[in-house]
Amino acid sequence: MTSLTVIGGLYEKCITLTCNAHNHLFTISYQKKLCQLNCQQCRLNDKNLRKEELLQEDLAQMRQNEIDQQRLFEDARRKMAEEIRRNSSSSSSSSST
Repeated sequence: MTSLTVIGGLYEKCITLTCNAHNHLFTISYQKKLCQLNCQQCRLNDKNLRKEELLQEDLAQMRQNEIDQQRLFEDARRKMAEEIRRNSSSSSSSSST
């Protein structure tokens, strides 16, 4: 939770606060519960940062999946080519006898 400093408004309709972490300035009403009090801009920044981290993780996973898939296809292609060669060599040797 971000630490906040009261700037003004103690005798007005809203209290003005500043976020000590990034100096975001905002107001709250007197009905706001103190246990729920935090800087909306910091929370939004944290949320966006987390979204970006998750996106980067997803992109890295997708790239790895593409590499793995290409490797599997290449292995399957080689095995099929090897099997075709074996089948064709065994059929040509059996037809010559």
